[in-house]
Amino acid sequence: MPSEDRMTINKRRRYLKMVALRYAKAGRGERTELSIEMEAVTGAVQKELGAAVTRT
Repeated sequence: MPSEDRMTINKRRRYLKMVALRYAKAGRGERTELSIEMEAVTGAVQKELGAAVTRT
């Protein structure tokens, strides 16, 4: 992935903070969809994102 397409750490943290509330309220199916969305937006793997969202 070209470097200009990657999110900075600060942008990724801000995005994950915004999604964390939706993730906490979501059911299992919605969490899967959110994980896929977060993976596409941030470029990180789902396992890493799930841990990051539950920490915030």
